[in-house]
Amino acid sequence: MSEAVVKIIPLLNISEKRVFSRLGLNRNGSISEQISKEYQPYISRLIRESSIRIFYKTIFLEVVASKIIMNEYEFKSSLVAGNFTLAKSAVMLGASVLPEDFARMESYKKRQDFKSVVILDAIFSEKVDLALDFIENEINIELRRKGQVLGKRLSCGYGDFSLAHQRFFYDELQFEKYGITIDQNNFLLPEKTATGLLPIFEA
Repeated sequence: MSEAVVKIIPLLNISEKRVFSRLGLNRNGSISEQISKEYQPYISRLIRESSIRIFYKTIFLEVVASKIIMNEYEFKSSLVAGNFTLAKSAVMLGASVLPEDFARMESYKKRQDFKSVVILDAIFSEKVDLALDFIENEINIELRRKGQVLGKRLSCGYGDFSLAHQRFFYDELQFEKYGITIDQNNFLLPEKTATGLLPIFEA
């Protein structure tokens, strides 16, 4: 099994406005001066103090009787079949909050510092989403040089691409080595962990 590329990135350029929106504080497209004064210092500090670990690897695929197979694993999903039939390879993505950052949020809960908890939770969500976009953009730059392009990203839990496939991502991206676990319901922990699968096409 080929190794995934693994990096830690700070993602300091996330939008504070989007964090305010996730907190439900950006009402009618604006933030009151009082709310900004109260929350902005927390948001700025916690953005600086948290990072995301990203994972990605290219994997070859076969199309057998309209079934998509990667490393002898069959994706039983009409959604995957419909999007990957014309591809010969794919990119697997992963992004996760660092376990020590997630533990810090748990420590805030124990101290009943709920403002820090909700802000950090919103920042984690925003950073994980941005991290997947970051990886996709980086890979697309490399692929264009080879005359290739990425297709639409799919994530487990969407349509008939069930969460059961998370175990394949868990194994292929070797999440266990980095303190990420998976439960009996195929949820990844820390809960701020996301994956994606993208077909690679000839341009």
